[in-house]
Amino acid sequence: MKPYYLASERAAAPTSSMSYIAPVLTRMWFRWDSIRDSGYNRTGAEAVAESGSKPVQVFADGEWHPVAAYGMGIEGGAQLSSSISDSQFVTALCLVLAAVAFLRLGFAAQDREQNARRYGRVDRTHARTEEPEYRQNRRGA
Repeated sequence: MKPYYLASERAAAPTSSMSYIAPVLTRMWFRWDSIRDSGYNRTGAEAVAESGSKPVQVFADGEWHPVAAYGMGIEGGAQLSSSISDSQFVTALCLVLAAVAFLRLGFAAQDREQNARRYGRVDRTHARTEEPEYRQNRRGA
């Protein structure tokens, strides 16, 4: 992948049918009807505001892709192979740790419910299938 494309290369680039999630806060090349074929270098938010309801395309990997949605946060930077800031990393790590903590709490609650059911009632699955020989039923008793 080339790091830089000329305006003439962008204008002549093929259009892909694969949709793309464009970042809202990162600058990329966007184009829509009634603008130049090489596009404008805008953020996703600026492209949405300027294009109105017209379909928007974004230039990535040497091709123009139709924009399916706009992403905020890390996914926009991850698509552009840019670095993730310390605050984004810490936020993601905290969310993962919170998910693990809630997962463990859910399993602990499930174990408590099973233990309460196990000791709260009499389980007769171990009972014998035939009646025992009582003393009064024996011959010669």
